[in-house]
Amino acid sequence: MVLNDEAHHIHDNRLAWFKSIEDIHHRLKQKGSNLSLQLDVTATPKHNNGAIFVQTVADYPLVEAIYQNVVKHPVLPDAASRAKLKERQSAKFTEKYADYLDLGVIEWRKVYAEHQNSLEVQCRHRQYRANSLNLAPIRYPSAFDYHRFPGSPR
Repeated sequence: MVLNDEAHHIHDNRLAWFKSIEDIHHRLKQKGSNLSLQLDVTATPKHNNGAIFVQTVADYPLVEAIYQNVVKHPVLPDAASRAKLKERQSAKFTEKYADYLDLGVIEWRKVYAEHQNSLEVQCRHRQYRANSLNLAPIRYPSAFDYHRFPGSPR
């Protein structure tokens, strides 16, 4: 069995991963077996031309998931704050997008303050930490009070 996450990236026969799966399949066939299952999951089941994959079992649009509270609601800063955002000239991601990261932390703090005691914020807090590549605690140490969250690594 092969399980592919972000599978919209693999359906190109020029890619090494695609070739690896083909190779596994052919080697198994030579031994009298076969690949029992290839399960591809993606939030973007579309080809580069926009056509949905023919093998799509379910298509659940993000807008619908937000509306049904399956995923968190996006937080959009006000227009004045967004207008001030500038990309800096730097090869370092954290420097190039420092304005965006700073504004994201400001908005996150607002949401956190509004829902401080809810389990949802604890989950968002952990997800935010995981997604930030451990850069946010370095840039914003006061925002990460790890002692408040049971099971936190720090």
